[in-house]
Amino acid sequence: MSVSVLASNRLSVMLFPTSFHKMWMGYRLWVAIAIQYLTGLLIGLATFFNEVQLFRNGKNGIVPKFLNTTLTNRFFAIGGVFLLVNCIYLVGTYCYLFIVIRRRQKKMHTSTPMIIKSRTKERAKMREARLFTMSTIIVGVQLCILILFIFKGADILAFTSDQFYLVYNAVSDLYASINPYLLWVFSDSLRKYILQRLGFIKKNKNITSVTPITFVL
Repeated sequence: MSVSVLASNRLSVMLFPTSFHKMWMGYRLWVAIAIQYLTGLLIGLATFFNEVQLFRNGKNGIVPKFLNTTLTNRFFAIGGVFLLVNCIYLVGTYCYLFIVIRRRQKKMHTSTPMIIKSRTKERAKMREARLFTMSTIIVGVQLCILILFIFKGADILAFTSDQFYLVYNAVSDLYASINPYLLWVFSDSLRKYILQRLGFIKKNKNITSVTPITFVL
C-alpha cells in the first residue's frame, strides 16, 4: 500500500498540477498514512480466526502452521487478487506518467531555441531513463511477489511452507524498503537536500547583482 500511495502522489502531480500540494496536507496526509498501516493491520487480523499449531520441521525446528487449510487458501486467494489489482494499478500509473512526461518534453523541444534544445534534450533523456528504471524496479519486485503467490497456489515449484515463507519474507522486506533507496539514487534534488541537512555540502546562496542605470538628459 505504501508503494501505491507513493504512485498516487506522483500521479496527482500530473493530473492536478496546481492543487496537488493541497491534497497531501493536513488531515489528507493522515488519511494516506492510515491507508498504508490500517490495511496491513486488518489483513493481518484475519489470520487470528485460523487455529494455529506448532509443528517440528525436517531440520528439527518448531514452526507454526494453520490447521484450517480452507481458510488458509481463501486468505492466499484474497492476497493474490489484492496483489494483482495493485500490480495493474502500478503498471498503469507509471506507464501514464512516462507517456505524459514524454509529451511534455516534446512540447518543450518545439518551443525552445536550437542552442538550448540540445541541452534540454539530454536532460530530458536522463530524467526519462531514471523514471523508467525506477518504475521498472518497483513494478518488477511487485510482479515477483505476485508470481511467487501464483506458483504457490498452483504448486508449480513444490515449495514447502518453510521455503515459501523464507523467499516471501525476503522479497517483501526488499519491496517494503526499496523506495527510499530508489529516491535517494534517482532524485538529484532529494539527495542534495539530504546531504545539505546532514552538513556534507553547503547551501548555494543566490547573490543578485543590481546593474546601475545611467540616464542621459
